[in-house]
Amino acid sequence: MVVVVLKKRNIRILIITILLLGLTLTVLKSTTTSVIPTFNSVTDDSDSIIHEINDYNSNDAKQINVPINNDINDISVQESSNNKEAAIKQDQMIEQQQQQQQQEIEPLNVSAIDIEKEYAEILNLGPIIMFSKTYCPYSHKLKNLLSDHFEFDPPIIFIELDRHQKGAELQEYIGRVTGRTTVPNLMINGESRGGFDDINKLFNSETLYDSLVKWCDNKLTVRKRLVPLSQK
Repeated sequence: MVVVVLKKRNIRILIITILLLGLTLTVLKSTTTSVIPTFNSVTDDSDSIIHEINDYNSNDAKQINVPINNDINDISVQESSNNKEAAIKQDQMIEQQQQQQQQEIEPLNVSAIDIEKEYAEILNLGPIIMFSKTYCPYSHKLKNLLSDHFEFDPPIIFIELDRHQKGAELQEYIGRVTGRTTVPNLMINGESRGGFDDINKLFNSETLYDSLVKWCDNKLTVRKRLVPLSQK
């Protein structure tokens, strides 16, 4: 009886062991099948990632290298063209300056001589000269003041600078010689005696006649009108 019992117990243990082994094998198979695809997928993913990285790097290298080279070439070409343009502009500026200097030197020498002669010839026209302009109100006032209250022999010679062929150059030269750049400018015996304000001030102070006699210095005659022309 004991022997039979032991055999049954052994059989049970054996059966349980077999079941456990079968279960273990089943679990191992399922684990192996799940792990292997996962590993393969991980390997495939890593390979694809590596390929993508390599492709990205190669593309970036192409994209970076090509523009850089092009930019360098463009910059070098642009710099060379800019340098050429700057050199051309500088040469043109120097040439223009030289031409301007030559044009300024030659006419200035000639015109200075011409204006000086013109001025001397005007002064030789008579002992009393008045430089004026037809549209200048102060010129009109001085003309009226002198002609209304005085008689001059020889008479006053009026030079209208706005109608003179070289009026602007002549006025500039007169300004340098006499110190008066504006009109009217009353010249007696080659000297500037002032403009309207100066002469009118002497007239209002009743000293203009005496000043005129002194300035004329017996080279011309000045007489005071007893009755102004405007009142006749």
